[in-house]
Amino acid sequence: VGRCDSHQMVEFTIGLKQTNLDLLESAFWQVADPASGSWQEFKSIEEIDAMIAPKAEHVAAVQSWLESGLSKTAQIEMRGDSVKVHSTAKDAEQLFNAEMHLFTHENGRMSAKVMGELSIPAGIARAVDLVAGISDFAMPRASGQKIPKPDAFTVQSSTKPIVIPASLKT
Repeated sequence: VGRCDSHQMVEFTIGLKQTNLDLLESAFWQVADPASGSWQEFKSIEEIDAMIAPKAEHVAAVQSWLESGLSKTAQIEMRGDSVKVHSTAKDAEQLFNAEMHLFTHENGRMSAKVMGELSIPAGIARAVDLVAGISDFAMPRASGQKIPKPDAFTVQSSTKPIVIPASLKT
């Protein structure tokens, strides 16, 4: 653990407040209810995105905040109800009024994260549901190794004997 180099690249996602979540839930229950006239009339991802899209002023406020607070080398990718940002640690520190530190996972992989508190302006906080990837650590993935399932003989030999009726024996 140590203070992050200011040129270290970081990536984070800002989740914008979605709208009409009550309408989304209602639509869910309608398509799931066989008694409903909308049963199994599933919406496309585009229809769902349009239904829950953040307010235009929230999108504009967050985009303006990012563009004014990040250097020209930062990449801002608007994704409907979220924004993916690639920037330097220095940019992230200034944007969130925080300190970035470098952490090393036991597998040797290094990760730059905020240590301590971070903040965003009150006007922006009204438009944001979450900031992910800046202070949280990813859960370790399961290894790619498959554990073989034991065959029937192994299972049978490792368990207590049972009585099998003659009619079931082959």
